[in-house]
Amino acid sequence: MIGEAVRAALHRQYEWQDCANAMLAGGDLEPVCALDDTVRGLLGAAMDRLSLSARAYHRILRVARTIADLDGTGRVETGTSPKPSTTERWREPRKGLI
Repeated sequence: MIGEAVRAALHRQYEWQDCANAMLAGGDLEPVCALDDTVRGLLGAAMDRLSLSARAYHRILRVARTIADLDGTGRVETGTSPKPSTTERWREPRKGLI
């Protein structure tokens, strides 16, 4: 199930921008993410409050874009998060740790 979602998201990335999100240059991320004013404001506030670098900003955009691709929405929006089926295995405690 997760593998299918990842393959579909990667396929969308190649359809929309001819490469995977990981390969996008920093300056190409904002147009691809199509941030609205609300998202841009929240991200700017987080950058200031947490003193994040430009590199961190670009990483956040890449992750947000990938989540949007997994959701199939094509837009980075507030409240966007991975579907429960993609995060269930991470919530389970791992044996042998601690």
